[in-house]
Amino acid sequence: IVTPEEIRRRQSRTPNQMLRGEKGLWSVEVGAQGSPIIRGQIGNRVIYLWDGVRINNGALFGGPNGFFNQFPVGAVDRMEVVLGPGSVQYGSDAIGGVINVIPKRPTTFPDKFEWGGDVTGRYGSVDNQWTGFADAYVATDRFAAMAGATIQQVDDYRGPGEGILENTGFNQWTQHWKFEHVFTHDGNAIIALYWLFFIAYNLLTLFLYRQVRSYGRDRGKDVSQAALVQMQD
Repeated sequence: IVTPEEIRRRQSRTPNQMLRGEKGLWSVEVGAQGSPIIRGQIGNRVIYLWDGVRINNGALFGGPNGFFNQFPVGAVDRMEVVLGPGSVQYGSDAIGGVINVIPKRPTTFPDKFEWGGDVTGRYGSVDNQWTGFADAYVATDRFAAMAGATIQQVDDYRGPGEGILENTGFNQWTQHWKFEHVFTHDGNAIIALYWLFFIAYNLLTLFLYRQVRSYGRDRGKDVSQAALVQMQD
């Protein structure tokens, strides 16, 4: 598990960099694109999850892909990594492993109304990096909602004796929100809606997720749908 404390300490510019230093995992990255390698497997042989919702699958092209770095760095709370095959739980395409990115979330269905948020900004001199993100949430005993946005402007790396490493910078803007509503007073029927919106370079990717979870007696069984639309200039 990559803990919130480790994520804050590393001050990574991409989600892929948050995994650097973890045992049994190699974090490979060029510019804004990066795909972690687990047990020698990469891309469509490693499953990415956003709060338990699948992002990719084995039908994608082989080799590295940019799906993992599309998660907003400002929304990530922690990561759970399964090293090795996870096909029994996640399907036959989870050959190398599984990475579940857990976003920040409010207290789910508190007894009284709650609200809050955070704003963070940082600068990195090695690549003239400017990163800022903000999150806000509200929660009651029947619903919980959270929204946020992350913006990044990153120039090419500069190294002593190496000069400027071309094509390592990027500009990126992401937004996300989550809405949860409980239908019954005993909390056994909950619907959760997710939204991720990502822009980097000329690539626009829109994710819309719907996840219905059943708790109580059937806890642990998830029914989910995902729709993915990609447009590129």
